[in-house]
Amino acid sequence: MRQAWPETVVLISLLLLFIKIRRTKSRTLLFLFILRSNTAHYSHEQQGMNALPNTVHSASAL
Repeated sequence: MRQAWPETVVLISLLLLFIKIRRTKSRTLLFLFILRSNTAHYSHEQQGMNALPNTVHSASAL
């Protein structure tokens, strides 16, 4: 349960970001692609909360 909790937080924050940048499809697709690669690295390396700021920053950079 504890390992799934940060992932839930990431998914919720990404959903909110997705709603914000929903206006442009290309940015959303790029964002989802970055999200998928980040989530793969996140679960593979199990970096914990260190992966969260990186995801947020790369999303806001778009």
